[in-house]
Amino acid sequence: MNWSTIWELIKINILYSNPQTLTAIKRKQAKHPKENFKAYKSMLRQQAFLILLFSVIYISMFIGIDFNHFPGLFSFYIATFFVMATITAFTSMYTIFYESNDVKLYVHLPIKSEELYIAKIISSLGMESVFLVPLISLFIIAFWQMLGNVLAIPLALLLFFILLVSANAFALYLKCMDWKNHLKKP
Repeated sequence: MNWSTIWELIKINILYSNPQTLTAIKRKQAKHPKENFKAYKSMLRQQAFLILLFSVIYISMFIGIDFNHFPGLFSFYIATFFVMATITAFTSMYTIFYESNDVKLYVHLPIKSEELYIAKIISSLGMESVFLVPLISLFIIAFWQMLGNVLAIPLALLLFFILLVSANAFALYLKCMDWKNHLKKP
């Protein structure tokens, strides 16, 4: 597997992950042109900014809650963020896989289907992470309150990784179900 090819495909596919943001970036570039402008870097910066903003907002919310006394609130936050992450992962995967219509362009290039698939999956992680990253702080705060020691951090990271994989797997499943329904239509 050629990781430099995958990185180049990620840079292309990340532009499809959020079409509204790409349109806004194009408008901003048209108003204030720069010579060495790279749209994918602007998309990555915006996704990183959103992740940071959401993390700060939700950390400030989570710190004031004692999750030992409100376990239902802990479960509610996990469910809410998981559903939002799955929905955004599905929509970004849908636009990356279907609305981009770029697979026809790659047929004649020396790109393996695995490389293309991995690049498309990784490209969708940015939008999904916006809603999943606040869960790291939720897990660390809640587990620190429950356990009271440093074991809370690796446990929080493990559960975050499990939720990240689960949200992606569920979004891929929904995407496949949508594709099957798409094929059945006359």
